[in-house]
Amino acid sequence: MLTRPRVISAFVVLLLIPLVVAHSLNLFPRLILFDFYQYWGVAVAHRTTNGALGNPYTNPRGYHAALNEHVAASSDPKLTAFNRMTGRPGFTATPFLYMLLAALPVDYSRAALVFHVLQVVLFVAGVVLLGAVCAYPVLVSLPIALALVLASGPVSSDLRLGNLGCFQFAALAGILALSVRLRRTPHVALGAAVIMGLALLGLAKPNVAPAVGMLALSAWWALGVRRSIVATVPAALAVALAVLASGRYFGSWTVWLDWYHVVFGRNPYTLVRPAFGGNYSSSRFLSSWLHLDVWVVVALTTAGITLSWLALTAGLAGRTWRDRAAQVGDAVRRALDDPRVAAAIGVTVGIALPPLFWYHYFVIAVIPGVWLLNAPGPASLPVWGLVGLAMSSGVLNVLFLPLGWAQAVQAVAALSWIPLWGGILHYLRATAPAPVAVAADVDPSLAPEPPARPAPSIAPAPAGAPEATPARQGRRARKAKARSRT
Repeated sequence: MLTRPRVISAFVVLLLIPLVVAHSLNLFPRLILFDFYQYWGVAVAHRTTNGALGNPYTNPRGYHAALNEHVAASSDPKLTAFNRMTGRPGFTATPFLYMLLAALPVDYSRAALVFHVLQVVLFVAGVVLLGAVCAYPVLVSLPIALALVLASGPVSSDLRLGNLGCFQFAALAGILALSVRLRRTPHVALGAAVIMGLALLGLAKPNVAPAVGMLALSAWWALGVRRSIVATVPAALAVALAVLASGRYFGSWTVWLDWYHVVFGRNPYTLVRPAFGGNYSSSRFLSSWLHLDVWVVVALTTAGITLSWLALTAGLAGRTWRDRAAQVGDAVRRALDDPRVAAAIGVTVGIALPPLFWYHYFVIAVIPGVWLLNAPGPASLPVWGLVGLAMSSGVLNVLFLPLGWAQAVQAVAALSWIPLWGGILHYLRATAPAPVAVAADVDPSLAPEPPARPAPSIAPAPAGAPEATPARQGRRARKAKARSRT
């Protein structure tokens, strides 16, 4: 029998679904798809030249020329206009990702449509799956997912550019669901699937490395040392196979080294991009605000996160350093014991530290935000998640942009990790076990005597029954034993 809240939620879903469909149909013809163009273009240029171009990192001009020839021979007016508008794309994705995206159709409009539909469907499915992991009813998580498609700035940016934020979010949500199941049933096969998925996800695009690392630690914690070693072997083989397959695909065994030189090079400031291009990195923003080197800010932020963790967890214990160290260790164990906490920590740290964090990367901030909204703990705990989601999703831009406060838009997004981290610390503090008071050195002679053990209660005999003497009890026991033998 449906209750009224469920009927209301179902009605909200019925209202949101056509809005999402209409939003997608209206958005698709106006998509820029700059990032998708270079993803698709590498595969098309490689296919049309039968792999004669080598890899795109050492031969970007050849790939650009082959892509121009393909566009000139195409009858797709949208592709022609887009090629003329974008100019020469930059090839910075990993070789493994380019190899995976070769599965897209050669026809640009068809490939873009498939990619766009997958973005929306996978994001909605990821939020529903995340909701199931965090104990949300489907009729609650589904409206949240549909509303985020309509109102979230990072999701909209990811859809407009044709990037991979929705794909990464869905992959993390799926691996998180497997990790929660692994915690309940720590089988080696399930652990191998989790670790392999994390390894391939990081190999495809390493901007989620902190979340991947924390979920991997949580999986190893659930499996134990021996089973973790066994489960890591298939993941290592899968990574080796992916590296070799991508090298064979491009006909170059140095393709990964070439990719590293293009993306990172020898300049530690290669990834420090300006904010007007969409880099809403917290360390870059604080660097410009405090007039400090960006790597100094990264070091200070790391120290601040570490010290806040130590101050909170150590402050919960007793007066001795041993108690404080034990409390810090207990907080680490509880974080690794719950994959949801581990994922929230990894995502939050991954937002706080990198000098490059494009606006569409904030899609993964939904993971700690949704978890905090329904995490067990005090009533004030969901406030941290609500503030974090509001800041990272850009819903406050409707107030800032009409007033011309572009700097506020960047600041709010860049600092959205702070309420998320505050919520994680609040959760750990609220769920910490109470410290056990340890008595000081006391004279044993003054110690209180242990309480006397209470006498066993014996049910009174029925009225008129003979008194149960020890001899009579022994005879009854022997008779019962004899009856049981027969």
